[in-house]
Amino acid sequence: MAVTEAEMRERVNSVDADLQYVLQEAGASLATQYAVCNVHSTLRRFQAIADDRAGSRTAANTDFGVPRDTPAGRQQTAAIVAAWELAKEISSKEIELRAEARALNQPRILQTQERQAMLRAVSAAYGKLNEAETPSAEYLALKAEETEQNEPTAAQLDTITSKRDSQTATIQSSVDPAGHLRITKTKQKVEMPQNSEAYRRVLKIEGYSWLAMQSRYKSKTWLQGLTMADFTKFVDYILGERVAGLRLEQATGYDSSHNALFRPPWGIVLRYEYKLRKEAFRLVNDEGQTLQDALAAVTKDTELKEVHFVTPLTLTAFPMPSKWTRRGEKGDKGGCFVLESPEDLGATKAPRAEDIIRLYEALPKEVSARDPEGRIPSSFSTGAYNKGGLTGLRKACHDFPLATKCLVRFVRSMRPFHPFSTISIYDNVCTALHKDSRNACCENLIIPLTQFSGGELWMQQDQGATPQNFGGSEVFGTAVPIPPEGLCFDARGILHCTMPWKGRRLIAVAFTVSKTEELKKADAQLLEDLGINCPSASQLTGRTLDAGELSSTESSESEHPSGGKDQQADDVFRPELCGNFGNPLMLEWDGRESPITDGYGLCSPTRWHPASRGASLPEKSKDLSRRLNGLVQQFVAEQVPDCQLLALKLATGQILESPFEEGAMRRLREDWAALVCETDGAKHEGLLEVPDPQPFYLRLLSHTSRLLEDPDWKILTEGEECFEKGVPLGYDETIPRVPQVFDRKVKWRKLDESTFEAVKENYQSAKLTVQEMELKFREEEKLGRMYPTTYSALAAEHGADRVRIAAMGAVAKPDGSVRPLHDGTHGVRINNGIRLLNQTVAGFRTDAKCADGFVVLAGWELSDDTKSSKWFSLRLTPSDAPYLFDQEGKSQWASGSAELLATLAALHIFGYLTASVDRKELGNSRLLKKGSSTKWPLMLINMQLSDLLLRSSLKLLLRWRPRDENQYADQLTNEIFTNFSDEHRIACTYSDLPLALLHQLWETKESFDSARRAQAVLQQDASGHRPQKRKAEKTPW
Repeated sequence: MAVTEAEMRERVNSVDADLQYVLQEAGASLATQYAVCNVHSTLRRFQAIADDRAGSRTAANTDFGVPRDTPAGRQQTAAIVAAWELAKEISSKEIELRAEARALNQPRILQTQERQAMLRAVSAAYGKLNEAETPSAEYLALKAEETEQNEPTAAQLDTITSKRDSQTATIQSSVDPAGHLRITKTKQKVEMPQNSEAYRRVLKIEGYSWLAMQSRYKSKTWLQGLTMADFTKFVDYILGERVAGLRLEQATGYDSSHNALFRPPWGIVLRYEYKLRKEAFRLVNDEGQTLQDALAAVTKDTELKEVHFVTPLTLTAFPMPSKWTRRGEKGDKGGCFVLESPEDLGATKAPRAEDIIRLYEALPKEVSARDPEGRIPSSFSTGAYNKGGLTGLRKACHDFPLATKCLVRFVRSMRPFHPFSTISIYDNVCTALHKDSRNACCENLIIPLTQFSGGELWMQQDQGATPQNFGGSEVFGTAVPIPPEGLCFDARGILHCTMPWKGRRLIAVAFTVSKTEELKKADAQLLEDLGINCPSASQLTGRTLDAGELSSTESSESEHPSGGKDQQADDVFRPELCGNFGNPLMLEWDGRESPITDGYGLCSPTRWHPASRGASLPEKSKDLSRRLNGLVQQFVAEQVPDCQLLALKLATGQILESPFEEGAMRRLREDWAALVCETDGAKHEGLLEVPDPQPFYLRLLSHTSRLLEDPDWKILTEGEECFEKGVPLGYDETIPRVPQVFDRKVKWRKLDESTFEAVKENYQSAKLTVQEMELKFREEEKLGRMYPTTYSALAAEHGADRVRIAAMGAVAKPDGSVRPLHDGTHGVRINNGIRLLNQTVAGFRTDAKCADGFVVLAGWELSDDTKSSKWFSLRLTPSDAPYLFDQEGKSQWASGSAELLATLAALHIFGYLTASVDRKELGNSRLLKKGSSTKWPLMLINMQLSDLLLRSSLKLLLRWRPRDENQYADQLTNEIFTNFSDEHRIACTYSDLPLALLHQLWETKESFDSARRAQAVLQQDASGHRPQKRKAEKTPW
């Protein structure tokens, strides 16, 4: 049957836009375009049909049926050859541009042909685009990079630029040291849309951008089905009567412009709009939805609307009072004050003693009998308790959380490093001679809140002069006054009591009860939320754990090359080894909570609250820290008359050399080294020597870090692989884990695969800046960071097979100099060969096939080569898993359940502790996020899986993948094993899987169904009527 012209055009339009472009640019007829597009759908595949022009002519005849012996045939052959040459040129240039952009860490530049091909495809479908709605080249390049990496993002409205916007971009010029004039275009934001029409135009640019990507990347499943109508519907929703067009009646009847109806502020509308697009791309990236479905889904998400539109709108339309009155101000007879959280980190001043007195007056108290002086003792306590062997939280933690936070903040302001689990306030309470036996070994802190005479704390001391009667015996001690800043003492280890006083004796006591480690997880979390971080095991034992010390159940370990411990049994970050009090601060942003990161490693003190830093370090370490701090402060004060001026000069680049005298610096280092030797009680030789070729005093730094209990101090000078002697880069080598400094790596940037070239030619940016590059290298050579050599010398020293010469690129700086960059990925493939130890165990991928009479569960362990991967494939019958089959033996209806069962099987068979799993059953990734299901038998399998995870304290992450990205697992379920090795197949039967709970639940369900059927038969016999089938029982659909 002859193909119509319309069918030809439909086929040609279905391939990548750049392939269409080269064929049309070469003058190929529609029939020739159709013939080519019937065989190839991408430019890259088309340009690979031949190695030279002769081969492309041959392909025109053999592959595409173009005759050689007619003028028209020769004309079309020439068109195919011209298209092939253009495709070859575009592909070569694209590879070079992409590699250079990656090396320079910049978005790659779209070639003119690429951009024109994409825009031509969009124009063909939606008509000619004017300059105001045509996406700019820069914006298209950015979206192209996101599309290639399968990581699309929502752009801010002021970064979505058109061709007209890019024409007004700022141009900067500079003259470099070689006298060359350099022209650069600066990245410039456009104005945020100020009205609905401007917003429509910006979203039209956004829509055309993604449609351009759709025409270029036909294989991207998440772009399939997308049309301009999807963006139009989204815009209509934003500008419609439910969002921007919403009208509310004011509480006063008028808005600020004296209009009777309140309109949503345009800023709130735009913020809500951005949140919707951001969520849409999250659905694309995390849940595998298409962009078309995601845009529709977010407009129906009521929770998003409530949080990001309704609530802000309500607060704007009906504002709360803007100020709280504070008691004690002039003319104020009453009022209230706000108790602030300690997490505010200095947003306001810490509570004062008078604030705590006023707070105590308002709190409920435990009142005792009147004392001989006529005073009525009372008290209030919050935090943890330990009574009768039981440990828990006092009721005040739940009833008065803000009051508790206020008390915690007050204690922290007085003694930042004091550890405690409980705070009590005692008003005129006199304690007899005793020891606090229920306390932990941490010291008590007493802080006076009022002024009184007497009322000292008597403490037992062998050399004391003041006697007390204890159990009929006389003991001696000393009465110690309580200073305004507070007094710490060992309440558990020594006898103590209260001395007589006059006036009101109101004190706050912060202490730690015993067995806080037995607190329930929820209670410990509540204490932490209130600002109370119970002391860790190291603090409770009165010492700091060594970085290599593990629990008794953990295996022994050997030294790793960096000199630390290779903690395979305990490869997690342990805050208690960092010398700080409690856990690092947590930050909340965009509804997600995560630990604070400062860039200096997990053990960095600045990740903790200022009051908690260094709290559990030994006194020797604290003393060294204080003395070093004093030494440096004194040095700066002597050398710099105006620190503020020096800081400003540093910030503005006016300081080009050290502002300190070299002789003074030498004396400072000598004093530093003397402090280290004095603290360590030993004289260390060579502390002030700088190891060649390092520019640092590594030995002095190493000893200082050790005394300050830095967990990674050995990497400086200890072992064969250290900073003093050199460390490996990781190429074909293993880099050890340092869990106290670095997180375990779980995600890597995907590196380009390229043909190996031991010697790679430089990029164009480096070729144009040869003089500047050489000048930079000469500067590096003077500093000892580089040295000149030749290829033959390197080959003789290291072996020719070990020498790599990477391509270089150059980034121009504003002052005319350049920053050289070496591309260790393309050609030389150095980065591709580096694998760090700080990464998670390899994940696995699973799949399931449901057919008539059988189900196949399969999965394989991720690796670089499937031939070396472990794998399994289990065929199940109705006798193995009856819950996956109906009465006719069909299982297609249970595909989701079978997929989850395949995941459970993989967890057991591969023996993973924490798995990151890629699967193509979308429903189960949502199931694990939601944590429950009522679908049958998915509910049973989920309960069995949850039970196994809970018993093993495991965490399972499921990620959905489309079928075309999970082909190997799909092959295993089809029992095609050609891509896998038989020696790596794990032998396992279905009965080996831990499914006791699932089978027990199934048997219970079967018993229930049998009893229900028997009851139905009895009812039928008694009434003589057959019960009607329910609608769901009449058809399997």
